[in-house]
Amino acid sequence: MSFLSAFNTSVSGMVAQRQRVNTISENIANAETTRTPQGGPYRRREVVLASVA
Repeated sequence: MSFLSAFNTSVSGMVAQRQRVNTISENIANAETTRTPQGGPYRRREVVLASVA
């Protein structure tokens, strides 16, 4: 594995973790929200990670 390949793998993992943390913090911030602007209930969001081969 070359240095650049290892670096790209690390960056990809950090980007995925950043998205996961952002989604968790959004869910926490909206924990007490009972209605969305469209009138429906707030539903938690989940990050789904998948490998790209």
